[in-house]
Amino acid sequence: MAWSVVQSASGGVTVSAGSPTLTVTFGSTPSAGNKLIAYVTISDVWGTDFPLASCVKDGLGNTLTSVASISGTPNANQGLGVFVLDAPASPSTQVKLTYSGGSSVEVAMLIQEVSGLASGTSASVDGTPGTSQGSATGSIGPPSYTDAASSEYLAYVYGDNGGPLTWTAPGGYTADSHGINSSSSNDIAVAYKNSTGGTETGSWSLSGTPAGWGLALLAFKVAAGGAVNGTVQPAATVQRPRRFWQQARGRLGNSSLAADGSLGNFNAAPGPGTPQPPQYQVLGRTSRFTETYRFSIQPGSG
Repeated sequence: MAWSVVQSASGGVTVSAGSPTLTVTFGSTPSAGNKLIAYVTISDVWGTDFPLASCVKDGLGNTLTSVASISGTPNANQGLGVFVLDAPASPSTQVKLTYSGGSSVEVAMLIQEVSGLASGTSASVDGTPGTSQGSATGSIGPPSYTDAASSEYLAYVYGDNGGPLTWTAPGGYTADSHGINSSSSNDIAVAYKNSTGGTETGSWSLSGTPAGWGLALLAFKVAAGGAVNGTVQPAATVQRPRRFWQQARGRLGNSSLAADGSLGNFNAAPGPGTPQPPQYQVLGRTSRFTETYRFSIQPGSG
């Protein structure tokens, strides 16, 4: 089953004091079972590390689980995180982040609904995500990351704490259209493609005022193939002693034996008024004396 990005949305908020709350809303209600992914970047001038536990929830209060994160050195005031949740039976359109930090906190979040991915949280990620941090401009990345399978959902995440910086997504990836770019507060972006089943590559390009940034690179496993609809009926089979077919061979016109000496397909050439014999196909031999056949009976012509 192939993955597909169904929809996305993004938003940002800055508070000079207290705890910021950021709610981002999808344009339509997600489908139950699809993967909800939140990509979050946050900066706090007091250097508080990014909290990872229970800070991102859907509109029903279900917690999105962190599957990748960066905080602390070398960018003590900048954090980046990836959070996931399988949409429940009656999903909410909202994803909400609540942060308890210092002052002048800036937050940006991009959310996606992706179909066709394996269920679960950390177990749905292929291997250990690659992460890196820095503050230089120019070409950055990739962090070291290797996935085990091809055609998974490979997400390449970028976030900064404002410069402003202008980013350009890596070649060969699709940049999510709701990425935030050139913000003096926070940028957040994700670019995606099929995984290669090996060491992943790709570099972001940055220009503008240098600022702290972080990268995360990870692949989400795809769901197993869907079940076959309907019921497959087994073919009719019959077992007969081998001697029967040896006798039949001499009586049925254009009959023939397979290379192993067993009876193959045959068609008789009946004369006028003679019923057409059954059509047989060898399915397999169960012993040296018994073989299994598929057959259909044609009505007589006379």
